[in-house]
Amino acid sequence: MIVPLLSGGGTRIKILESMAFGLPVISTTIGAEGLPFENGKHLILADNAPSFATQCTALIRAPQEAQRIAAAAREEVVARYSWAAAAKTFLDLCAKTGN
Repeated sequence: MIVPLLSGGGTRIKILESMAFGLPVISTTIGAEGLPFENGKHLILADNAPSFATQCTALIRAPQEAQRIAAAAREEVVARYSWAAAAKTFLDLCAKTGN
């Protein structure tokens, strides 16, 4: 999934959805702004056209690297944003309030 955003706001739902589907993501820093992912571990960041093209080509030529990034991202998305993670957060909050 490529996300060449140069401006914008709001939550980057398409990045989260792509990661949940097990797709590697290449984005600009602005495109992934506010998301808790590490460059090189969960996604690839590139902020100009030549770098973006280089990174896209590199992942196409290195499918094992693309798979590694996609798997790490999916694992992080599931851990943070799945229904199970949301339910655990809710139950933890309930436990802290005594309800």
